Amino acid sequence: MKASPGVVLAMLAIPCWLFGQTAEAPSEVPAKWLHDGHLTVPEFNFSVASPVPDAHWSYMALPAFEGRKATVFVLDASAQVKCLLVVADMSSVTERFDAKEIIDGIHEGLPEGWQVTDVDSGPSVLPLKGSTRFRAALRKAEAIMYEYGYAAPRTYIFTIFSADAIEPPLFTSFVQSFTLLSPIVNPTVTPTKTEAALQAQTPPPKSTPRVEASSAPQPSPSVSQPFGLKGDVLGETIEEFRARNERVITLGTLGQERAKVDPDLPRTKKLPQCTNSIAVGNLSWDVRELTDEEKRAGVIRCIAALSLDDDPDFEDNPTIANVRAYRTVYYFFHQRLYMIKSTLPASEYPVLRSAFIDKYGTPSVSAAEYQNSFGAKFSGEKLLWENSVSGMSLGQRDGDRDDPLTEQLKDTDVRIRSIKVNTAAIGKGYEATETATVYGRVLQEVREGNKGSLNSSNVLVTIWHNALRKECEAAGAVDRKKDM
Repeated sequence: MKASPGVVLAMLAIPCWLFGQTAEAPSEVPAKWLHDGHLTVPEFNFSVASPVPDAHWSYMALPAFEGRKATVFVLDASAQVKCLLVVADMSSVTERFDAKEIIDGIHEGLPEGWQVTDVDSGPSVLPLKGSTRFRAALRKAEAIMYEYGYAAPRTYIFTIFSADAIEPPLFTSFVQSFTLLSPIVNPTVTPTKTEAALQAQTPPPKSTPRVEASSAPQPSPSVSQPFGLKGDVLGETIEEFRARNERVITLGTLGQERAKVDPDLPRTKKLPQCTNSIAVGNLSWDVRELTDEEKRAGVIRCIAALSLDDDPDFEDNPTIANVRAYRTVYYFFHQRLYMIKSTLPASEYPVLRSAFIDKYGTPSVSAAEYQNSFGAKFSGEKLLWENSVSGMSLGQRDGDRDDPLTEQLKDTDVRIRSIKVNTAAIGKGYEATETATVYGRVLQEVREGNKGSLNSSNVLVTIWHNALRKECEAAGAVDRKKDM
């Protein structure tokens, strides 16, 4: 299947320009298009923000292909990082980007010796509903680079070339910031209008519809950075997460008592734990089972510290704002951190509220009403902080509880541990038998206390990356009403 002219035009021009095969140098964008870190181009009906301050914008007309033309806008975020936005002329109102056509277009535009491999594509809500995302590895001998991109219906194509095997968060933020100035069908840019706009750097003739400056969306005065938690930032790769949180913990007091009669008990445990790296039976309860939606979307859950009830033989006490966290789970989509959820004690809400406001400023506050399993109703509040790339909420009584099946499995696990210790103590004398008995009793007491704690109306901290969350939601892995 040969790629359509519109697709080839846009995709062929990008690698050729990037590999230095065009004679024409890009021009500076007119000052009238730049507004507080945004590039706003009424001639092409769009506005997009720079994900970094002091970035440089340029643009150029691309060579015609089968009578069609396009314009490429180049964001130089640094000496090594270029984000490209191609506005293509596509006359057919029904033309959509097909994943195979996109890859064929990339292949036709590559210099000699380069090959396209490891292609991945799928539907996307970025930059517009009905878009297509794509990723491809480009290889020549031992050299390799990756192309990431998003193609909106009919007109706009975003792309970046990177040595990273994971899509750069900077590029995702760039695509996410894109908006149409007028909510109409994407404009068709004819060759004559494109040439006129580029040569004269003035608006097209009066017969062309224009969007007044006052109707354009108001850009934010600064570029926001995604929220994070204890050094882990939304958008980071799972490899970065693992490297940052790698550590080994040893047996706690209860485990040391068990080891006296059970010499085969492991003395150490490695962290972090993720659903794709450890046998299910050895995983934390909070990452052991994925929902059907998460499995379908390829979501990975991780923990950086043991949750309550994970393994009572080990002691690990993770905190947020110096408050013991019952559980903190990190969610990855396409190998990148898109959400963090942490459940903390209800009694510590005033402390957490004060700490978060001190650190992040004044939030928007909304009232919330809750009901327990007995029908009793409680009032509470939810705090919300947002910036252009991420969001964070602090729900007074939103904490995740164990579902009935997980509760039953945890109770069973306690009984099995007790049986194993008592079995290990057989034939080792009175002291070993007494140690095993005390271990089982304390273990049961710890479990009952944890069960009561986890079934309370606890505090929930939720942090999410806007763009990645939308992608995950489109893949069917997010219940927005529940998680937000």
